[in-house]
Order: sequence, then C-alpha cells, then structure tokens
Amino acid sequence: MKFLKNILKVTFSNFLGFGTSFLIGFILPAVLSVQDFGYFRQYSLYISFSYFLNLGINDAIYVKYDGKNTEKLDQQELSKDFSFLLLIQTLTLFASLIISMILGDSIFIMFSITSYFIGLSTFYQNFFQATGEFNSFTLGNVIKTIFLLITLVIQIFLIKSNDYQSYIYSNIASFVLLTIYYAFIFKKKYLTKFQFVFDFKSFDLIQTGFIILLANISMTFVANIGSWIVNLSFSIEDFAQYSFQNSLLNVVLLI
Repeated sequence: MKFLKNILKVTFSNFLGFGTSFLIGFILPAVLSVQDFGYFRQYSLYISFSYFLNLGINDAIYVKYDGKNTEKLDQQELSKDFSFLLLIQTLTLFASLIISMILGDSIFIMFSITSYFIGLSTFYQNFFQATGEFNSFTLGNVIKTIFLLITLVIQIFLIKSNDYQSYIYSNIASFVLLTIYYAFIFKKKYLTKFQFVFDFKSFDLIQTGFIILLANISMTFVANIGSWIVNLSFSIEDFAQYSFQNSLLNVVLLI
C-alpha cells in the first residue's frame, strides 16, 4: 500500500507538470513572437542537458544511498559528498558563465544559472528517492510546479508579457524555490551538522556516476537530435516552428 501511495504521489506531481508543459507548448506561442518563442525553446533545449555539469555526482548519490537507513547515516560522509557537489557545481557555474560572456550569449548565461540550481535540487531529489523520502520529493515538485503555473498564468493572461526572458526568469525562480525547500528539509532531517569538508576520495563519486551520466546523456541526445539539427542549421524562426510541431506530437504520444 505504501509503495502504491508513493507511485500515486509522484504521478500526481508529474500530472501537474503536464499543465505547465501545456501552457508553454500551446499558449505561449500565441503570446510571443515566433522569434522570441524560438529563443525560449532554445533555452529549454539547453537545460535538458544541464545535469551533465555535475559530472555524474548526482547519479552516484542515488547508487550510494539507495536503501540506506537514514537514522544510521554518517553525517561526516554525507557532508563530504554534499561539499564535493557544491564545489563542482560552483566551478562549473563560473566556467559556463565565463564562456557565456565570451560568446555574448544571454541564453547561455540564463542556462548556466538554471543549471546550478538544477544540479543542487537533483542532488536532493536523488537522495530523497534513494532513501525512500517520497513525501519531501513529491511536495517539492508540487510546490515548484504550482509556483511556475501561477507565474505563467499571471504573465500570460494578466500582464500579457511578450518578453520571452520574463518566462525564463520564472523558470529560474521555480528552481531556486525548489532548491531552498529541499535544502531546508535536507538540513533539518539529514544533515543537521553540515561542515564544508573536501576529500579527494570524493572523486570516486564521479568515477561511479560518470558512466551512468554518459548513458543518460546519450539517450537525451538521441531524443533531441532533431531539435539540435534544426537549432544549429536553420534560423531561430524555423526552430520555433519545429518546436511547436514537436509539442503537438508529444501530446499525441502522451495521450
């Protein structure tokens, strides 16, 4: 019964996510210009690869803590793992921001910031799922999705904003909110005595998770290969039209 409840909780969270996808995929194109919608979808395409920036650490966390008794967790070991993630995410954030500024690409700057919070929130999510803490995992996703839905509805129907960047800022804010919520639960329940500790042995997390990361990113690349080809080879308007058609196809497949 508990297993069934956990499945229903996660399913409900994903169902709310479908509402967000519907607004973005079908309503947003009517509000934004073709070019601006293309830029927004370009940002969405980039963040589908954001988890690559944590170098597989989050995948290793899932493997390492799967089935562990949370009451017997080693606080020092958990501090080392989280400290290592913070270090890697911060370094990759600065590196990607520097590259963004050299390229002069505002979309890539927003992608860099989003990726940082996605990396942190995914760490918490994987840890919660591995240890069976589905209540915190699901509630966090629900809070994030409801926040994003409300901000999208306000921007689309009340403010009627036609600036694609404002919608990207809403997406970034939703990940910031999710990260803050997860961090509060994580600190309160599992890591009450956190200290930043660097240990070279933490590189084992990359060694463990990088193979899984390569497998996941390969599947993601294959699933998005059409989008990448259109994005790199055609105009932003063509990419916008392709993305909209892809949204229609995804809804049909979902149904």
